[in-house]
Amino acid sequence: MGLLCSKQSPKQLIPGFWCGGKVMLQLRDGQLVKLLMVPVVRFLIRHSVGFQAASQIMKELYVKAARENLERENSKVNASRLSAITGIHRRDVNEILEMESFEPGRYQASIAARVLTVWENSTQFIDKAGNPRILSYKGTENDFQQLVKRVSSNLHPGTVLFQLERMNAVKKSGDGISLEKPAAVLNAGDVNVFRLLAADMDSLVSAVEENALRDEKASEPGNLHMTTRFDRIDPDKLAYIRHWLVEEGKKFHEKARKFLARYDEDLNPNIGPLRGDVAEVTVSTFSHTVTHPQSLEANKQEKAS
Repeated sequence: MGLLCSKQSPKQLIPGFWCGGKVMLQLRDGQLVKLLMVPVVRFLIRHSVGFQAASQIMKELYVKAARENLERENSKVNASRLSAITGIHRRDVNEILEMESFEPGRYQASIAARVLTVWENSTQFIDKAGNPRILSYKGTENDFQQLVKRVSSNLHPGTVLFQLERMNAVKKSGDGISLEKPAAVLNAGDVNVFRLLAADMDSLVSAVEENALRDEKASEPGNLHMTTRFDRIDPDKLAYIRHWLVEEGKKFHEKARKFLARYDEDLNPNIGPLRGDVAEVTVSTFSHTVTHPQSLEANKQEKAS
């Protein structure tokens, strides 16, 4: 269990420790980190991002976050300090610092994506019109086996085919397989959606963290963080429920925007020029629906009883 440090007396913290009044979280046992990372790892698995690629991304993001923290504190930034903060070897830190940017996409594409890229672009696997051919996958030295070998001789074609089928990227028909989903699965619109998701996640984590570490005696209110969940809904009603939630959400955000506009310098001409610091307010809402098989619900109820 993570240890919470608070301004309260150490005797009031269960579990906890006293740290001279400085608010911080100790995550040495990794339990809180696991809770936060589970949905991220599930997302990566769903989109076939392997551990090695994710590990390299994490290294880059650790260095980026540590550098940002030092810069905010007006502290000197160097590889030794970044290595000490992140636990990443100084040699790796130097390599990351030499990169031109930390923008997503610098990591090596997944095996599945590389196979699809070769299929889409190599003259060996496209027809005269430039479209990916239907490839044979049975017998020795079949087309798909040759395709996989172009990417790596250490890969088993059956394993790669299983992964592509799981992603719904290929379709079997007779003795051949056809490409159903291109290597560039996400279009520009999808990327913007996930950029918004990343910003929302950052805001949510910060809001909950502030609430968790907030002094209960503080006079100012904490951040809004509420969840409503019902788990015995008729699946036939989900379409109507989703529509209602979206429409009501639009109304709420319209009301919130009008309220916040009163206090924004750019939108209210009656507010004089702000001097010094400026504040940012984020209000984000979402809804999610999922249908569970009755067998799964029965198992849950049996475990609960």
